Amino acid sequence: IIRELADLPTQLKSFRVQDVKCFCCTNDHREPSTGETLPCDRVLVHRMLARWFGKTTDEDDFAYVERFNRLVREELSMVV
Repeated sequence: IIRELADLPTQLKSFRVQDVKCFCCTNDHREPSTGETLPCDRVLVHRMLARWFGKTTDEDDFAYVERFNRLVREELSMVV
């Protein structure tokens, strides 16, 4: 775990939410033990990011994603 913590700042400096693996997508949106349908984590995460870092004037629809990525790379990585 010490090694993983040591690697965290470097990982955060190249973070992209678009590259994050979701449990639901990895398991074809099914609970592995029961087969029950799972909602998509990625959809829920993007919905919240859009709300928190929402679209402003004349931006493309996914500019909020880059704002979040920048926050993680430039600010969070510096304090971890």
